[in-house]
Amino acid sequence: MSLILKKLQDKGFLVVTKDKADKRVKRVQLTETGKKKKAIAEDVPAQMLCKLNGMTADESRTLKVLLDKLGGCFENADLN
Repeated sequence: MSLILKKLQDKGFLVVTKDKADKRVKRVQLTETGKKKKAIAEDVPAQMLCKLNGMTADESRTLKVLLDKLGGCFENADLN
């Protein structure tokens, strides 16, 4: 997670600060650039659904569930 946050921070999408009361806690806030990208990203699922002309809504939901499951398999796999 830290690596992803670092990359997003380097791109100017968010700011990560340490909590003053508890140094183990990090606070994450979107920058103005991050807020603009978030608005664009929120439209991506609808745009993708429009591209899936041959699939019903139920089929596209099933595909999403299966892809999420597949992604989880890779996260838990020992690739060494």
